[in-house]
Amino acid sequence: MWKQNHFLVAGVVGALMVWFFAPALSGAYSFAFRDAAHYYYPLFEWLRHEWGAGRLPLWNPQENLGVPLLAENTPSIFYPGKLIFAMPLDYTLAYNLYIVSHVALAGATSYRLARRWNASPPAATLAAMSYAFCGNVLFQYCNVVFLVGASWLPSAISLADRMLRERKWRYAVGLGVVLALMITGGDPQMAYNAVLLAALYAVVLWRSDRRVSRQPDGTSSTKLRWLASRPLLLGGAVAACALLAAVQIWPTLEASSQSGRGTYDAPRNIFELAGTLVDSSERDPRLPWYAGLTGGVYRGHHRQVYHFSVAPWRGIELLWPNITGRPFPTDRRWLGLFRAEDNLWTPSLYMGLLPFLLAVTVWSVRRQARSDVRMASWMAAFGVLGSLGAYGVAWAVGLVFGGSELLDIGGEVGGLYWWMAALLPNYVYFRYPAKLFVIAALGLSMLAAHGWDTLWQSSPGRLRRWLVAVLIASLVGFCAAAALWHYVEREARFPTESPLGPFDTAGAWRDVCGALVQTSALSLALLTLFTLAFARPRCSGLARYGALALTAVDLAVAQAGLVLYAPADCWQSEPSIVAALPPGIAGYRVYRQPNGMAPSWHRTRSNARYVEYVRWDRETLSPKYELPYGISLVEASGTMISADYKTLLDVARERSARLAKGPLPDDSILDLLSARVAIIEQDVSARGASPLARPAEGMVAVLRAGAGPRAWIVHDVELFEKLAGAAPWRLKQRTQAVFFPDGQERDWRRVAVAETDEPLDPPIERAVEGASEHCTLVSAQPQRVELDVELASAGLVVLGDLHFPGWELTVETLGVSRSVPIVRTNRVLRGAALPAGKHRLAYQYRPTSAMLGGLTSGLTVLGLAVAALVAGGRRFVRRGPLPP
Repeated sequence: MWKQNHFLVAGVVGALMVWFFAPALSGAYSFAFRDAAHYYYPLFEWLRHEWGAGRLPLWNPQENLGVPLLAENTPSIFYPGKLIFAMPLDYTLAYNLYIVSHVALAGATSYRLARRWNASPPAATLAAMSYAFCGNVLFQYCNVVFLVGASWLPSAISLADRMLRERKWRYAVGLGVVLALMITGGDPQMAYNAVLLAALYAVVLWRSDRRVSRQPDGTSSTKLRWLASRPLLLGGAVAACALLAAVQIWPTLEASSQSGRGTYDAPRNIFELAGTLVDSSERDPRLPWYAGLTGGVYRGHHRQVYHFSVAPWRGIELLWPNITGRPFPTDRRWLGLFRAEDNLWTPSLYMGLLPFLLAVTVWSVRRQARSDVRMASWMAAFGVLGSLGAYGVAWAVGLVFGGSELLDIGGEVGGLYWWMAALLPNYVYFRYPAKLFVIAALGLSMLAAHGWDTLWQSSPGRLRRWLVAVLIASLVGFCAAAALWHYVEREARFPTESPLGPFDTAGAWRDVCGALVQTSALSLALLTLFTLAFARPRCSGLARYGALALTAVDLAVAQAGLVLYAPADCWQSEPSIVAALPPGIAGYRVYRQPNGMAPSWHRTRSNARYVEYVRWDRETLSPKYELPYGISLVEASGTMISADYKTLLDVARERSARLAKGPLPDDSILDLLSARVAIIEQDVSARGASPLARPAEGMVAVLRAGAGPRAWIVHDVELFEKLAGAAPWRLKQRTQAVFFPDGQERDWRRVAVAETDEPLDPPIERAVEGASEHCTLVSAQPQRVELDVELASAGLVVLGDLHFPGWELTVETLGVSRSVPIVRTNRVLRGAALPAGKHRLAYQYRPTSAMLGGLTSGLTVLGLAVAALVAGGRRFVRRGPLPP
């Protein structure tokens, strides 16, 4: 029956796709929430332009003095799925299709995994719906690189299953390909997690083999050749992934060591601890050696690792959708009123009532259970426990003894995510434990498929008991909510600074009631359906269709409003501030004060607030929105921001705060960084600045008179030895010594600080009085910058771009070109010592890591293609010619 009605399976999933994504598929709207609107839309548009201009987008010069794009996973430059942007489609439609296609891929791959684990087509359909449209996957439309990882995860588990069961190398290579797709797609953490899950699955299968091998017939005691051993196959998959994704991995490793993620005041895992035991010079002497492991360091990447942890009490969302309140379009999230949750990664954990209850009824890690059931159960446990993050053992102990922390130990200590960060190589470089709930969602969806088939093969008694219990709990919950709601109303009276306006108490109450009513009604409907199906076997087929339809409606209602849209023209109109900027934007930068919002927002509510947010952010040049217009921002958040540069901005802000100058970085630093324009809050004063424009409510653009040029000449140079090590405390000490010796500012137009262990060649000479010198920016492309320089005496030419590995300098003098070393200047800039005369300087970005990584990946792809052709030819020969 089901083989004849597969179109109904596709129809159920297709209907949900249309329900959630019809505005996106029309191209008239695009996604308006979080990074989908403010990060990926402008970034991918800029990347498309760079490819269209015939440039390989390896460097972004418009943020933080320059950023290595390959080192950041989010651009996903070499991900094959990005080929959609090469199609002759409107950019908005191409962008929307890129996101929507990965939700569809999540449904397709989870369906195939369920079928691989012997689920029937309806059971696999249930699994596909519950996975692709659960809150943890669907909501990742707003952070597409993690949606990419979630969409490929079922394929990784399926290939791992075939590799470990059938002991064949082609599946190991296939797994390596999928892992490489995750990495190049922007989600290396999910690839790491997939390897861990494959290793866990190998243990599950090994234990199953041991149990069977003890049987009298000894059928599983046959020893395989060592080449087919599971550890070797898994190692081969990891090796294939590393070779295929080398073009992404090598630049990332290079940049990580110089980023905020790669620096630490105290060791954060056992590997860094071992390093400090050998050489303790990198550890901050003011901190105990264990501070990084026990949560005693709360700055930099340390404090971000456990952000976005899932609070344990949010588990109620698995039964009652949105019972904790929707966070938009108005603020109804009542948990936030009581500070009862960490930063919100996804507002919904819901995956459908029926799939969740079916999963609970068959969850088992006992050795008597099927190996795929045990694996799915372990996945569910792994994902749930890992996603708790900051709510670890120390948090639980502290809670019992009357506090959230115990003896100044971080609450995360003892939790699964803490153990992973402490014991696994480089896992501490990742952050946000809530991302692991995707693994739990996949495990629960696979268990739901197994539970579905078990249900129709036996009595539904256990499921009925669960449904009755949920129904009773819903009725009790309604009474409890009515009795306790005055506490919510009391807390809601306090003003908030939320951009969504005052707390929506009435809306929150509607969400609570709606959740209880929806679950109650669904429980009753399912109880009736299953009772009818088992009382009248002829109705069984209709009941199966009805259960699937009810689940689809359940998910559609529960997740309605989860996907936010704004009209496409929000991104297509040029911000008014662009026309107001002074000419010559290649020669200066703009400082945009972070984390602003319109003052009226926290006083008013609006159902279109996120549309307003998109327009407001674009008008004020929020980071990434400047990219299409060639504007360079002094500061933009990013995963691989240089530790040196971040330290400089931190020191500049600390100095301003200490001198009561306001929230902006110190003026001397902004001048050095060529910040000619500042977009700041209207009540913030900027020294020596004149009004330029009012781009949006609450923000003003001012022209800063003291800003320096992007390139200049200096004849007074102070030499510092190269900094040994990159610990944050060392970086801060050096930055303060360079920029504020004895607490005083330097005159950066006259003085420079070069960090080198060798004397400058040629030696810097005093400026010739009355002599004419100039330094002119001739060309500024993303990966090539050219200067024309004329020196009356030997001097240091300073370029106000980030000093970073991979940049090379060629100087042409009197028609002769030569390579000249780039000197770290003023901590973060590039300097070049040149003799008197006229010179043409050409800075070119040629990162060795990218070239070697690209060569490695290219040769691996070529080798695999040849191997596939040879294998295909051999199979054709074995089959023989086709019959006439």
